[in-house]
Amino acid sequence: MKDYQKQFLELALDAKVLEFGDFTLKSGRKSPYFFNASKMLNGGYLHHLAECYREAIIDSNITFGSQLLLASLNSSVKNFINTGSYFQFSGHNESAVNFYGATKNSFNEILNYYSSLEKFLSTTLIIFDTFGPNDWRQKLFHTITKAIKTNEVMPIPAGNIPMYPVYITDVIDCYILAAQKLESKPNEMINKCFAVRGDEETSIHEIIRTFEQVTDKKIYTEIGAWPASTREIKNIWLGSTMSDWSLKYNLAEGIKKIFEAHNEGN
Repeated sequence: MKDYQKQFLELALDAKVLEFGDFTLKSGRKSPYFFNASKMLNGGYLHHLAECYREAIIDSNITFGSQLLLASLNSSVKNFINTGSYFQFSGHNESAVNFYGATKNSFNEILNYYSSLEKFLSTTLIIFDTFGPNDWRQKLFHTITKAIKTNEVMPIPAGNIPMYPVYITDVIDCYILAAQKLESKPNEMINKCFAVRGDEETSIHEIIRTFEQVTDKKIYTEIGAWPASTREIKNIWLGSTMSDWSLKYNLAEGIKKIFEAHNEGN
C-alpha cells in the first residue's frame, strides 16, 4: 500500500466516515456499511484529502504509465496506445484546464522521450465525454439518468458548456482500430494524437432535451445551481479523428441503449 493510500485510510478512520449497520443506498440496494465521505469535507480534513487525491492522480497518470514504458523497453511489447483527455487543452494551444489535464501533458513528454528511442510505436487517443450503460461515475449522463428515475430536481450550470459526447462502444471500436493500424499502417499513427469525440457540438441543455425525447419523461432542472468552473474550456480543442473510424451511435441512439440495458437488468 502506498503512502497516500495509507494516509487516506487514516483520515477515513479518524473522521469515522466508514459506518457499519443496515443501510439503504440511493440506488435502493441494502448495504452492511456506508462510506460517508462528507465527514471529511471540512477544514480539518480537506487539505489532507486534497493531498491524497493529488498523489493518486500523479500515480495513475504519470508514475504508472512511466513504469509501463520502462517495462516495454525490456519486453516484446512494441506498440503503445496512450489515453489522453481534452482537459489537456483549455484552448487551441493553451495550457491544461486542470491538474488532471496537466499530469496528462506531463506524461506526453515522457512518452515522446521513450518514443524517440525508437524501441516501440505509440499513438495517443484524446477522449472526450464518454457515456454508456451502467456508468457509475458521478457525471452528467449518470446524473440525468438518476433525475429521470427519481424525479429529483437536477442542478445545471447557467452558461453553455460545449460538449462532444461519444458512446462507449464507439470508443472501444476506436481503440481496436488504433491497435490494428499501429500494426498495418504505422506511418499514419506513430507520435500522433487523434480525437475520440462526437461529430457535432452539443450542450447540457440539448442533451437533457434528447433524454426527454427518448424517454418521454420530463426532467426538472435548476439553472445556475451547478457552480461554474473557475477555469473553463474557452475554445475547445477538436483535433482530427482517426481515418476509417466513424460513429455507429448518435446521441439519441446511445441514450436509448442506456435505458435498454437498465430495463434488461431489472
